[in-house]
Amino acid sequence: MAAKSSENKVGQSLFLNGQIARAVFKFFASLQLAIGTLSALMIILAVGTIVESRFSADAARILVYDTPWLTLILIVLVLNLACSAADRLPWQKKHIGFVLTHLGIIIVLAGSLATQEAAVDGQMSMTEGSSGKWVTLKEPMLYVYAQAFKEERMVPFKERALRWKGREKIAQFQTEGKEAQLFLTQFYPNVKTEAGWVAAEKGPGAIQVSLWNSFVNVKQWLADVPASRELPLGPAVLKWASQFAQPEKQPTQSAIELKSAEGVWSVPLPADSNLPFEHQIADGFFVKILSLYRHAYVEENILKEGLPPEHADNPAAVFEITKDGKTERHTVFAQFPDFPTVHGKHESELGFQAVYIDPRFVQLASKNELRFVPQPDGLYYQIINDDKLKQGKVEAGKEVQTGWMDLKFKAEQVLPHAAADMKVLPLDDDDPSEAAVAAVSLKIQSPHGSQSFWLAEGLQKSLMLEDGLFEMVYGRRQLALGFEVMLKDFRVKFDPGTERPAAYESDVVVKDFTRGTSFEKTISMNQPLVYRGFHVYQAGYQQNPDGTESSVFAVARDPGIPLKYAGAAIMVFGILLMFYTRAYSSRNEKGLK
Repeated sequence: MAAKSSENKVGQSLFLNGQIARAVFKFFASLQLAIGTLSALMIILAVGTIVESRFSADAARILVYDTPWLTLILIVLVLNLACSAADRLPWQKKHIGFVLTHLGIIIVLAGSLATQEAAVDGQMSMTEGSSGKWVTLKEPMLYVYAQAFKEERMVPFKERALRWKGREKIAQFQTEGKEAQLFLTQFYPNVKTEAGWVAAEKGPGAIQVSLWNSFVNVKQWLADVPASRELPLGPAVLKWASQFAQPEKQPTQSAIELKSAEGVWSVPLPADSNLPFEHQIADGFFVKILSLYRHAYVEENILKEGLPPEHADNPAAVFEITKDGKTERHTVFAQFPDFPTVHGKHESELGFQAVYIDPRFVQLASKNELRFVPQPDGLYYQIINDDKLKQGKVEAGKEVQTGWMDLKFKAEQVLPHAAADMKVLPLDDDDPSEAAVAAVSLKIQSPHGSQSFWLAEGLQKSLMLEDGLFEMVYGRRQLALGFEVMLKDFRVKFDPGTERPAAYESDVVVKDFTRGTSFEKTISMNQPLVYRGFHVYQAGYQQNPDGTESSVFAVARDPGIPLKYAGAAIMVFGILLMFYTRAYSSRNEKGLK
């Protein structure tokens, strides 16, 4: 009896499990689930479209498309389609189109999931002659060097689309007797950074200056460091200098000025009666003035003396330069200094350029400059207005007239010793400003104390704490391509008659050391480089501070594309087969009737 009772319980359990399995199967195969899943998917895609138009494509990707719940909905839809097709078992010929259509949709969704999980979308840029083998992705990353802990680490943190404030531990450093934690406390997707200075116990001097009139109003920092000593501002130049400027003097005597890589020399011109005249500059280096033309003009390619009515007064000199046993003959004109020697139109094997300086035609360059000069008793200003000089002691908050364009200046802050500081100015989350970057507020905490600071993307921060030196860079995660791309040449094509870029082209050399291959390719906007699953597109270019240009490439790899294409083809074939089967069945039914 006991054995029979046990068998009954097992049978009941199997029956119950079978009922549950059938109920679950019927639920996933139901039309109601299909309608609900598709409705939810349409709502999510609509929300994604709104977010993208309101903020950006990255915001839509982070908040909608790359979310676990969208992945879950896609998985439920795949199960619904699979169970719906399986519910027709055993399949007949009339079900082939239906099954293929469902199979195609399942394959397309599988491709979408593969794209979501494994796609690569990044950038790389390089100048001519440089190489690149790393792609910069969108995932944020901190590169941290902790000197006291003898550790370099890449610290990833969650990518966000909107402002965030909280406390999230992203790294911990530990060694014998020491411990430190790194926290993320704030995130801004769009900020502008403003370099500044704060008072310190030691360091270079610095001053914050306001310069304004009825049309302009600017506030800038100057400091006694190479990158912050001079600031051009259109009508004037602000400068931190070690000494006061001296007034420029108008030349009083005609001379020939020689320039080369070795220096600048002035050769005074004598009276006509003292020609030829020889002037020695150094051993084996001298200049011989052969002839002077007080009123020179050229007729039939011959230099002549005189002043025809149609010609302007134009002194000229013919001279020879002898250096290291070599002699060159040159002609220079006072009124036309670029003809023929000064700009290289007459090649000089000795490497000289010459200018005829005549006091009648020399005009001192117009110059407006506001100079700050540290002295033992404080900081002084000097206003240079063409050939006029004015100076005084700097007093914080005192307005001073500059004499140019009704401009005034005022010292907002005067710091005898200063340390560099960076201010973060938040912008709206949807601000399209090209200068905007992301920024994070971080906090380092240890038993000896804590320190908070802001770090903008692309910038570096160094902190000296009791636990030692911490250096951090806010960047993006990088992915190895597996091969190297070298930029040989970059070209920009412009629309005719304009300076508007029309197209970009890059000649590159691809080197794959693992496969031992190398080849050349021209990448343009519609002709990408396709290699080892990567598509490298010409995305644009950027102007570098040193005047060079960097070619910018968009790099993509999508393992889901073959599945999407295959699934779409199967789905279309299945739909056509469904229509054909239905039409064929209808004709047969009419024939039977």
